[in-house]
Amino acid sequence: MTDVTVSAGDALPSFEVIPDPVQLFCYSAITWNPHRIHYDAPYARDVEGYSDVLVHGPLMGSWLMRLCADWVAPWGRVATITYRTTASVVPGTTLVVGGTVVTGGDAPEAEIWVELPDGTRATHGHVTAVVEPRDAAGISKN
Repeated sequence: MTDVTVSAGDALPSFEVIPDPVQLFCYSAITWNPHRIHYDAPYARDVEGYSDVLVHGPLMGSWLMRLCADWVAPWGRVATITYRTTASVVPGTTLVVGGTVVTGGDAPEAEIWVELPDGTRATHGHVTAVVEPRDAAGISKN
């Protein structure tokens, strides 16, 4: 088993995402979300008053889970994840999905976010993880 050290201040492996209208339409379809603000631009603008369709909060939550799963993959598992979306996001916006460890050790915790180009965190949350013993092949012993 490889020794793992997770320390406060460590960055999670961030990535960029640029959502597009097709992705939003498909996400609405697979989640059975009929709200037109996610796929009907004229409706979103003319009826709801938004500048364009909006990115789903749960889609941003999915990106946060991907971030956390990638972070813990070599040494453990995600125990809990919570998030809240507080700012609207439109397609075509370059987003950074990232986080920072706030507590290290065998039960590390991190703050996580989806960030707009101006630094606003459209979605923010918290994750706890568990370090799991691994065998020589890297397979969890639990």
